[in-house]
Amino acid sequence: MKALALSVLVLVAFTVQACGPDTQDRRRTQAREAVRAAGFTDAQFQRGQSPSLLSLCKVGQTRNRGLAFHWRTEEASGLYCARDDGRADEILLLEGARPAVPAGEIPIVDASAAARRLARTVR
Repeated sequence: MKALALSVLVLVAFTVQACGPDTQDRRRTQAREAVRAAGFTDAQFQRGQSPSLLSLCKVGQTRNRGLAFHWRTEEASGLYCARDDGRADEILLLEGARPAVPAGEIPIVDASAAARRLARTVR
């Protein structure tokens, strides 16, 4: 009986995990909401993750875990650095100006000149 109950629990856990929202999609949705709340209301997001963009956000797959979502508007472009290791998320502004009235809870950080050059090579 215990084996059957354990098997059912494992099956339920597997089903919930398999049918639950994908972590990257959930984080991308959070990134969209945060970037739009910060004042970049028409931001369009790219789907992929590249090692260079991950390095600009100082995140990776094994150490300093997180994701880097590239976004672009007519006036600006940047990265949303979604960190899963306890560090705060941030918006890294690569090109363009900050919104006239920035809002939202996520800080906007200006990228260095070196980061801007690197970002241009991977887009």
